[in-house]
Amino acid sequence: MKKSDALAIEYWPLSRVVKKRWTRNAKLHDIGKLCESIERYGFRDPIGYDATLDAFAEGNGRAEALAALKARGPMKGKPWPPRGIQNSSGSEWQVPILVGVDARTKYEAEAYALDHNNLTMSGGDFSALDMARMWDANLNQVLLDLAANDTFSVVMDSDTVDALIAAQSVSDIEFREYDESIVNEVEWIECPKCGYKWPK
Repeated sequence: MKKSDALAIEYWPLSRVVKKRWTRNAKLHDIGKLCESIERYGFRDPIGYDATLDAFAEGNGRAEALAALKARGPMKGKPWPPRGIQNSSGSEWQVPILVGVDARTKYEAEAYALDHNNLTMSGGDFSALDMARMWDANLNQVLLDLAANDTFSVVMDSDTVDALIAAQSVSDIEFREYDESIVNEVEWIECPKCGYKWPK
């Protein structure tokens, strides 16, 4: 597949979308809130596919939220499927996917995936450690692999990677304790078909 320097929108079936999520994605997502947002505002932010990565460099949480919504089924008073999702066949949802401007290497694609999330916080009072809290413990391995391949994200450059990796183990423990206390207080609905969960 020839890489393009132009962007385009393609519509992919949801079953294909679910298979193209980035397996090393360490970003934490609030799937319940993403579902609520999609139902309220429509699906207005296409998922970004990178051919070099052969996975989504952006929008993995949105892909998971769409799968959860589809598995849950329609709710009274909510558009079905959500606005922005096509469903001409009446069964398989067609999801807008942003394609083109692919990374030169797999590691550059992963660095972009980190930056795509972190740059929304950059410029305020958020430190790199604050940004790292949006990610799970797998962030360490991604950062180490990027460093080993002489590739860094814009926000998490070589000067901050060492500090993040050192601090990550401490923040992981703190986050897990905090996260588990919340999870134990929330009632969850689980889809019997796909296993996705969202807050009740």
